[in-house]
Amino acid sequence: MDFVKEEYRTLAEDETVRNNKELMELTGYESKQLDKLPPDAIMGIGCGNPTAECDLLPGMRTLDLGCGPGTDVLLSAMKVAPDGMAIGVDYVPEMVERAEQNAKKCPDVDKDNTDFRINNLNGGINFPDNHFNYVTANCCLCLLDQPKVFREVKRVLKPGGYFVFSEVTVKKTLPQKADDLLQEAFDNQVVPKGNDVASKVFRVYITLAKGDAIVPSEILDLLKETGFQKTKITVSRHIPGTKKYPKVAKSAPHMVGKKLTPDEITDFKKRLDDVLSDLNINEFASFDTFSSQKPV
Repeated sequence: MDFVKEEYRTLAEDETVRNNKELMELTGYESKQLDKLPPDAIMGIGCGNPTAECDLLPGMRTLDLGCGPGTDVLLSAMKVAPDGMAIGVDYVPEMVERAEQNAKKCPDVDKDNTDFRINNLNGGINFPDNHFNYVTANCCLCLLDQPKVFREVKRVLKPGGYFVFSEVTVKKTLPQKADDLLQEAFDNQVVPKGNDVASKVFRVYITLAKGDAIVPSEILDLLKETGFQKTKITVSRHIPGTKKYPKVAKSAPHMVGKKLTPDEITDFKKRLDDVLSDLNINEFASFDTFSSQKPV
């Protein structure tokens, strides 16, 4: 988790990861939504558009788990204004800072309608019972203690409130040669530089190799066991950019690694290219959006 947190912190501080409209549109966002956001909120690091599956109305309260640069919080705030509140929490201070700055730069959002806080979700969700109409998450639950977080989500939701989230889901296991190479990348802290299509695909492969991608049937069962109703997958998408840029999706991205020399990085990239050229990421994973309701 520390390695993942460090990469996430690096993304938060990377000024080149911005205005990634094409990738976000391929992930489910509409161009007219993105036009209302500052470029630094358009990073393209999510795996769906959970707010599109929410029936948000003025006066509602929403909570976004793992809010990143504040993208979904800002979109929610526009809909729950003028009397509602959209709150985002994240465990990386640098990402919370980026979200706060984005809120200040967003002309369609009033500062009184948003709030961002640092919160380690595995330690609980620091809000009162029966507080929110919607709780959303976008590509963070795979890293968390899901049974505990789901119980906390149910606690903070109002009766009749909804839990809507997008996640990387696994379809089948990777071939051994791919899994071995990706484990080598993780062990040597090899990460993509930036967030283009090749980088996005590589991060999904790493999620699969680490065993973090969620199994849809297991998550639906866990939601029901936690006491949620109307549990379902509302949207299932290919990994963004893989259809439009198939060659890029089968190539290794530009990478850096703290434990490897430049020559070793070059060698690793060549070996990764050879493996990925024979694979289609969409056979192994998808981006799914889940919805469930707390009983009235």
